[in-house]
Amino acid sequence: MLAARKATIAAPDNPQPAQPESATIETKNAAQTNSLMNRSLLDLMQQVNKAKARSHMTMLLYGAAKTGKTSLAATIAKLDYIERVWWFDIERGLDAVILAYQEGRLEERHLAKIIPISIADTKQEPLATETLLKAICGRRPVYIDPTSGKCHDKAADGLVEFDMTKMTDKDLIVIDSLSQFGQSTLNAATLGKPTEYKLQLDDYGAAQKWGYDLLTTVQAAQRCHFLCITHVRMNEDELGRTTVMPLMGSSTVSANVAKHFNTVVYLEKSLKQLKATSSVLGSVTAQSGSRVGIVLDKEKDPCLATSLIEAGYFPANQ
Repeated sequence: MLAARKATIAAPDNPQPAQPESATIETKNAAQTNSLMNRSLLDLMQQVNKAKARSHMTMLLYGAAKTGKTSLAATIAKLDYIERVWWFDIERGLDAVILAYQEGRLEERHLAKIIPISIADTKQEPLATETLLKAICGRRPVYIDPTSGKCHDKAADGLVEFDMTKMTDKDLIVIDSLSQFGQSTLNAATLGKPTEYKLQLDDYGAAQKWGYDLLTTVQAAQRCHFLCITHVRMNEDELGRTTVMPLMGSSTVSANVAKHFNTVVYLEKSLKQLKATSSVLGSVTAQSGSRVGIVLDKEKDPCLATSLIEAGYFPANQ
């Protein structure tokens, strides 16, 4: 019996050399690292899939003047999921929204969602800088005159209360336009200077800071959705081709605008028809693309509500 037990625990006929302790530890560490990497990648994929349904949209529409940017932006109001559209109008773009309604492209129930805030922005009174930074980047409620855009600290008859901390997933903010806001920041930086005054580095620095304050707030989109409109800035690449990018203030800021949005749509007119490009390969001369699968390129009559629903970003209309 004892002999049998000894035979059971005896060494094998061809024993393998024992692994050094350091090699064994390295093997265990490598296995643990691979396991952690696999879990981390899997967790990341699951988080992305879950976040897509509840992350807030940040979209930029840009193009030359009179290419239908504002009219296309207004189609976002067709989403049943969105209950309030806070429209900061710095360029009298709401005229195009009213025209869309008059032509039957929008219904009364769509217009009823839009809360218009017109900002009378001028060189002498660059209200867009003050109003947007206070309202969107601030942490306190502001009370805005919807006809002039002036901000007040206290409520009063005729003022619109705007409280960024109370925004929800049912709210969407439209800024029309970033190009005018960029000009407003430059005007604010040189406020009180004579007409012939030339911008200095400090002026550009102040305007750039204000511009990035707004852009980073939009990029984070912590409480609600954002849709921004802007014009184009022409450039020339190393091959001598004319390229376009979103315009906002200086060339430095303009070059970095697009990265703050999860979807960038370039608009142009082709054969008297609106063409919207939202894919990376849609244009070799214009910045465009969508990190969330929003496709407008093949639409003959593009509608943001339809494209966002098809991409699974918002639930279907009832």
